[in-house]
Amino acid sequence: MPTQDELPENQDSDADGIFDFIDADDDGDNVPTAFELDVFNADGDNDPLTNPLDTDGDGLPNYLDPDDDGDGVLTIDEDLNGDLDPTNDFTDPVAGPDYLNSAVSLETYQPLLREHTYQVVSGIELTLVDLVLNSGGTQLIKQLLPMGSLPSFLTSTIILTPIRD
Repeated sequence: MPTQDELPENQDSDADGIFDFIDADDDGDNVPTAFELDVFNADGDNDPLTNPLDTDGDGLPNYLDPDDDGDGVLTIDEDLNGDLDPTNDFTDPVAGPDYLNSAVSLETYQPLLREHTYQVVSGIELTLVDLVLNSGGTQLIKQLLPMGSLPSFLTSTIILTPIRD
């Protein structure tokens, strides 16, 4: 989800130590936030943010709901094969994955959360504003003076593995 849509910036919905604006899984259920939005464009507006999934109809969108189907078993614990991916566990393939099927409430405690990898890129753009230069009684005034930029001067990869409460 874009940063501007995840305000306040210091929000950490799942208390995993990673702010939502950089957290790939805002609710810590091992289902990426991107998969819990309007992935099928149900409202026809081509904006996945306007109609996020709410499988159990409890008013809490799946990307913030620890129990997406409302069956009393946390989504993270509906990972029967233990591969940190509840989206590929099907008791009834016709009905869909177990974590979205309230008729299935098989629980397998999953103590681990998926590893999160982030690319951090820093750059600088320098512009002098309201510059006044004086020399020998002559004054040069420049409202804006672009000095240049250094794009991508510092790049690093951060790998975090959140800890489940």
